[in-house]
Amino acid sequence: MGFEWKQQSQDFNKANNEGYVELYLNFYSKQALKMNPVFQLDRLVAHNMNFQVDEFAVKFTTAFKYNIWKNMLCFDVYTTSDEYNLLIDMSLRLIQCSKTLIDSFFDFGQWAKTDNFRTQKPYSPFAKLLDSCNLSIS
Repeated sequence: MGFEWKQQSQDFNKANNEGYVELYLNFYSKQALKMNPVFQLDRLVAHNMNFQVDEFAVKFTTAFKYNIWKNMLCFDVYTTSDEYNLLIDMSLRLIQCSKTLIDSFFDFGQWAKTDNFRTQKPYSPFAKLLDSCNLSIS
C-alpha cells in the first residue's frame, strides 16, 4: 500500500524539435475478497455460494505528458493488477417431496379388485396430497 511520484523532463531543443514534461502518480494497494451470499425460499430452494479471491496487488496510475514543441497535453489513466485466483463454491438444495402409496403389502386398504371409476371411497378429510416435503441434502 502506498504511492509513487515520478517526474521526467527534457528541455526544449530547436535543432530536433523535442522537449517534454512527464508527471506520473502511481497508487499501490493489495486487494482480497470473501463473500457468501445466500438465497433461500423456505421449504422450496436454498442456494449457497462462496466467492473467494486471494490477495493480489493493484496499481492505479494517473499521468500527463506535455510536449513543448507541439504544444500538446496528453492525459493517461490506467490500472494494472497481478494475477489472482478466484474460487467459487456453490451448493443448491431443491425441494424433495414424498407420498407413501402402499404402507403394507398385506393391506391395500382403499384399493380393491372390484374398483372402477364410479366406486365411492371414504377418503379422510385429513388426507394429504404429499406426506412430507423437505430440502434435499446438499
